[in-house]
Amino acid sequence: MKGYAWLGAAGLALASSTAFAQQVYVTAQPPPPPQVVVTAPPSPVVYGPGPGYYGPRYYGGPGPGWWGYYGIPRLRFALGITGGPYVGDNVGGGGGLWGQLGIQINRLIGVYYQTHAMIGYVSARNNFSGCADAAGCGFFGGIWLNELMIDFTIQDVFQIGVGPSVDLFSVDGYTEGFFGADARIGVAFGRNRWRRAGFMLGVDVHPTFVTDSTFPTSSVATAILLTLGGGFY
Repeated sequence: MKGYAWLGAAGLALASSTAFAQQVYVTAQPPPPPQVVVTAPPSPVVYGPGPGYYGPRYYGGPGPGWWGYYGIPRLRFALGITGGPYVGDNVGGGGGLWGQLGIQINRLIGVYYQTHAMIGYVSARNNFSGCADAAGCGFFGGIWLNELMIDFTIQDVFQIGVGPSVDLFSVDGYTEGFFGADARIGVAFGRNRWRRAGFMLGVDVHPTFVTDSTFPTSSVATAILLTLGGGFY
């Protein structure tokens, strides 16, 4: 009887340990999956017209040929025709050739010499209206305007320039010079990828400050000149 009791106690202990073992759970979390980081490649640098006016595509570096260098000064040139009236206290007008020659410092700023070489007539309005012979009441001959301009080209199209001038009036071998000023507004069309070049249209407002009291104009002779031409800038 004692032997059977010992066997029963051993079986009960074994059953209890088995039941306890079945109640043990693994509570550790599995490791997270590895994270993959994707880095976008850098944007390519593009040289030439496009958005981002002050970005690298305007001042960045070389393209093909010397004309592709946007970060260094380059030649600016234009040639065309010009003409227009004198306004305000004067009458008359002139017409002839127009040109520019200078340096384009970068795509925004240019410095250049500009000329209007014309044949024309100008007279003070009061003198003109009181004369029987209009040719004897004013100046008729060569008008040569010589301007030193600083120019701002906005978005490759719109041009705004201003600068001082030395103006020469010549007739019958006699030349007289006066100081003047010039303000120019223009547009340019036909630029290409590597070099801005094409048709140019502009209007110049040009006062000449006449200091000779015997000259047959008012003290300020202002011309409004239309310019048509082409070039690179």
